[in-house]
Amino acid sequence: MEPILELKETVRRLEAARDTESQIELLQSLNDQLLTRFCVRLGEGILLLPLWVEAYYYHPGSFEDSSAHLSPRQKDRFGRLYIHSKGYGGADICLSMGEYYLSCLLKYSLINGEFLSQLGLRDLLKELCAKDPELGGRMVLSPLPDELRDHRPVFHSPRRGLGEGKFRWARLASLKGVGEYPFRYEQGFGKTRLLNERQ
Repeated sequence: MEPILELKETVRRLEAARDTESQIELLQSLNDQLLTRFCVRLGEGILLLPLWVEAYYYHPGSFEDSSAHLSPRQKDRFGRLYIHSKGYGGADICLSMGEYYLSCLLKYSLINGEFLSQLGLRDLLKELCAKDPELGGRMVLSPLPDELRDHRPVFHSPRRGLGEGKFRWARLASLKGVGEYPFRYEQGFGKTRLLNERQ
């Protein structure tokens, strides 16, 4: 199945799911797909490869994540950027295909081979949007070219730096390249623990 169609099918399964365990597994699957099968095209010659993404999902009556921003710009915008200034600011890839909130924060990325944190990406996007105001409204999610695919394992961890909430400790952050990049991990879920869990 084509990567975009498979990603959309996973979103549809998430829309229909009603038990929390299945919903978390499907959110992890969306994260996995973003990390292993997709890139983000930010403009001519600017390619973003996600290294760490965090899922945020709020579907009234189904999955109500109090950490989601609940911005109208997260609704029904599959494959588009949600650029925001809440908290530290940053950018998410929207995956929603209806009247609910579903997006994945780009916590750490490689952009044309350069490692960027959420804040570094925020600053880059400010520059890019000043030159191209339509960037936030365009489809930017693209299947990863075969020559850029890697097979490093994906790890799941709690999202970093959140306050208390129902899904505070759910493993809704997913990352690859553990031990290769200067990630700041959630307390208690550092490199050693994640690598030991894999063994």
